[in-house]
Amino acid sequence: MKRLKVIGSAVCAALVCLSVYAQNPGENGSVIRKQTPEEARLQDLKLVAEAKGWTLAEAAADRQAADAVGAVAEQLAALRPDIFVGSVVSPVPGASPSLYIKGVADQMVYDLLATSSIPITLVDNQPYSLEELERRMQEVHSTLADEGYRQIATAVDFREQGVVRAEVTRQDGLPTSPSSVKALLPSSLRGAVEVAVRDEPVAKRELAFGGMEALDGGRFECTSGWSVTERGTGRTGVTTAGHCNGIDQIGIESATHRLQHIGIWGDIEWKTTSGSEPSRFYASASQTRDTLEVEPLSNISIGESICVYGRSRNSRRCNLDVAETSVICTFDGDRTERMIRMTGDETISGDSGGGWSWNNRAYGSHIGDCGGNVFSVADLFYEAIGVDVRTPPILTVSVIGTGTGRLTSSPSGISCPTDCEHDFNPGTVRLTATADPGSVFNGFTGDADCTDGVISLSPTSVVNCRANFEFIDF
Repeated sequence: MKRLKVIGSAVCAALVCLSVYAQNPGENGSVIRKQTPEEARLQDLKLVAEAKGWTLAEAAADRQAADAVGAVAEQLAALRPDIFVGSVVSPVPGASPSLYIKGVADQMVYDLLATSSIPITLVDNQPYSLEELERRMQEVHSTLADEGYRQIATAVDFREQGVVRAEVTRQDGLPTSPSSVKALLPSSLRGAVEVAVRDEPVAKRELAFGGMEALDGGRFECTSGWSVTERGTGRTGVTTAGHCNGIDQIGIESATHRLQHIGIWGDIEWKTTSGSEPSRFYASASQTRDTLEVEPLSNISIGESICVYGRSRNSRRCNLDVAETSVICTFDGDRTERMIRMTGDETISGDSGGGWSWNNRAYGSHIGDCGGNVFSVADLFYEAIGVDVRTPPILTVSVIGTGTGRLTSSPSGISCPTDCEHDFNPGTVRLTATADPGSVFNGFTGDADCTDGVISLSPTSVVNCRANFEFIDF
């Protein structure tokens, strides 16, 4: 799978045109700067600390806890889905996170806990696995939908022995008190369900524009999200929310619809353009980041802080934590499942499709509000629409010095100063520097692996090399 970013071309990839086609007043012509992973991490830690009144050290401890318990949870979910329930990050920074399992823990569970870099509290003897809890939640949601409710939000709180919480919007001709709505449910579920009836919509999508414009006939409709690759073909494209209908343009590029899904895997669709989208996303109006990894669904913990950037609000916000890790919502009759719900609402109209992320890690794509912000999980894009979020290895090169010349690569992909960045498969890439008449090549600089022009790319490599050309002094 080869991924190319054309630097300085009038026809640019869908996620790298913001400096020319920014939508908010005063942003045209702004300079887009790519953050390093270290800069990205520091920015997100500062935003979390500011939002929660913590010190930077406390924010770092909170993130360490989320990463540690998430890594153990991911392994347990893969090895023993029959007992995996979920994980929780303490609201107190630096306190031990918790791992929840069904039944009594066996030696394998204790062995996994022993691999953690920090202590993890085990909460066993839970009555249901996550798979069982989702089936219970689905039954509650389906019953309410069958009764005719068109705005429904259901979630399960595994911290309270698997209580299902259901909210519906008041609807003429249907029961309007919590007790009467609860009476519609099977008797086997009523004892473990909490029901609320709202006057306001419990589920609403957020259309218009966000990170990068997605247009319908020249009219703003939604936002673009993540660069993706189709399995089997290597074809690249970009996502937006599945409920964004009629999108025929991403940025300045004509967009061709490929596949849409609104259902058990979230609310997502993808488009192709004439370009090849890089593995990169917007952290703010003037900063981009490489997409280095995708957060596994089982690695997402209740209480974990995640950030969102939307073009409408035009600021990166890290104010919210994960509230539930599996939510079902019915938006005006359209049922969407396996979403992540956050503890509040930090988005505004125009952010649908935008990315939820932490540091350089993709978590998902924004949908709207359903008792709190909700998003489709990036880890489920393949199940939904047959694509994966694009990740490294990435090789970026530049030509510097007083002279001029050209850099090419084997395998092909780099031809700088025109095509100066490429996402290669893991392996060896050889750079060839050719000086223009009147110039001489004066060696490679940059990252350590660049010295001889032979670069070994691992699955997570992000390498920057510079070729030095100097004018010949006669």
